[in-house]
Amino acid sequence: MAYSVTVVDKTVFGNKRVCIFDVTADAQSGVVETGLARVDAFDVGPVSMATFSLVKFRPNISAASAAANGSIMVSGAASGDRFFITVYGK
Repeated sequence: MAYSVTVVDKTVFGNKRVCIFDVTADAQSGVVETGLARVDAFDVGPVSMATFSLVKFRPNISAASAAANGSIMVSGAASGDRFFITVYGK
């Protein structure tokens, strides 16, 4: 199954598009598709994460560790972990 991803907001800061997502993990790894052409930077805010120190976030990477512009691969999460991701890109 795919992670549960809810779009909280979309806006523009200067020359960057910005998207805020509310994400709930349902497996150890998954991909958040941002809808951006490229992720330049991102920030993660844990809501309820037992595994926060173990979770890895990799921008512009697919679940198969191949290049996938506009996505963020998450690995090491526990089912039920919930977090916000704010993504900046083009």
